[in-house]
Amino acid sequence: GSPPQLAVPEELSSPSASTPQPPTTVAREQVREPGLSRDGFERISTVSMNALTRRGMSAEEMGDYLASREFDEGDIELECERLLGVGLLDDFALAETLVRTLRERKGLGKSALTAELRRRKLDSDAIAEALDELDADDELLLVEVELRLVVSGGAIGADDEIDRLAAVRLHAAGQDRRV
Repeated sequence: GSPPQLAVPEELSSPSASTPQPPTTVAREQVREPGLSRDGFERISTVSMNALTRRGMSAEEMGDYLASREFDEGDIELECERLLGVGLLDDFALAETLVRTLRERKGLGKSALTAELRRRKLDSDAIAEALDELDADDELLLVEVELRLVVSGGAIGADDEIDRLAAVRLHAAGQDRRV
């Protein structure tokens, strides 16, 4: 004989059930982030990426910047979370970079660095960690300069660029030494 026939419920055997229907607009919107249309995502993403190409920003700075561009608060939160998730916003790395560059370029001391990092709205834990690393670097530099003083009998040549830079860094750190 013939193969047995399977009973198919009527709602599945109707022509409209067998023809795939495109998802409705509402269904497509539900798949996306709530409150953020595709055009809105592209716009906020473009604005945030352009801002980051100009300079490093803290997470709070980015939120304030996007708010000044009149984005919705929920969209700003989603964008900042996205940027944090992919590592484009990182308060710890930014604090470390700012401490290093401001110290090298401007010779800023610890209190000036702290003020600048707070002005940039960096996370307080990121500030503390970056400044702790600075203290360790200064200790090593201090030991090096003191060793040079001992080896040279107390006189370091004024034309020695390394010693001059060391003296500037120690002065900026509030650890003045005659070098």
